[in-house]
Amino acid sequence: MNFERLILTESNEFYRVSFDYKSLAYIMMVDTLKPTPKAYMQAVMNEDEEPADNFIDVRVGTCKKLSEDERSKIRIFVDNLISYKPNLDYSIEFFDLKEDVYIGQATEQELHKFLSEINDAFNTSISFSFSTINNLIQK
Repeated sequence: MNFERLILTESNEFYRVSFDYKSLAYIMMVDTLKPTPKAYMQAVMNEDEEPADNFIDVRVGTCKKLSEDERSKIRIFVDNLISYKPNLDYSIEFFDLKEDVYIGQATEQELHKFLSEINDAFNTSISFSFSTINNLIQK
């Protein structure tokens, strides 16, 4: 299973998960830059605990039905990315993508189409200048 980061902004990371060059899923990590929501605390944790200083919303859009092993590997990947952070909570949600997201040639027009597909599928509002596509962090 391969994990390929496609986008990194100040509050979003977007990964393609593939096996044998076929897309299995896409991972969108959204840094809310806010403490853990009370609703999450009440649903998942002991509501008497203090909320973490930051909360990451992780959405995994699947291109096909994933096995439990595949889902587990994705959860482990996400956990390994953020487990070293000292005061952070996160949630992870899997959902079926209506269609695979795709970026063709790295042109400004293709990038805008790609971002539109991602924003629609993952309910985000990512935007950045095409001129930053070759930078580590897109702005």
